[in-house]
Amino acid sequence: MRASAAPLLLLCTASTLFSGVPEKRAAPAKAKPAPLYTRVGGVYGIAEIADAFIERVWDDEVLLKNPGFKAAHDRLTKAAVKFHLASKLCEAAGGPCKFDAKGGAPAAEAIKLGPDEWQALRNHWAEVLEARGLAQPERDELVALLDNHLAKIGATADDFALG
Repeated sequence: MRASAAPLLLLCTASTLFSGVPEKRAAPAKAKPAPLYTRVGGVYGIAEIADAFIERVWDDEVLLKNPGFKAAHDRLTKAAVKFHLASKLCEAAGGPCKFDAKGGAPAAEAIKLGPDEWQALRNHWAEVLEARGLAQPERDELVALLDNHLAKIGATADDFALG
């Protein structure tokens, strides 16, 4: 048996050594990072962030001095605002959530955030993210999402309305 296996082994070795074409190995593909949605804990992690954030801002004295914020606060329920924020955040973070804000609610007033209100919201947001123990890259991405959202509500309160 040994004698018959030797020529086969020699043939395989020779063909590899003398093929003239080096074996090409595919470069390892760089792993695409998981979406922010996944990195913050999916829908439950996002719901916890939205819940904690709305709990912090709901009765904030600085924010309630803003007539547009106060009007939205008085017209909407805390639960509705939490749901809306979680849905929008879920979608913006790359999750499967889709929120269609059509529902026939009255047109929302302009909030027109001033620098104090903007900073109050950002401070609450940062404190919520820190309390969740999120890594800095996720915090940075979530702060950017909030800034984009605040830029929108700076002109309109439609993001707080359910219709």
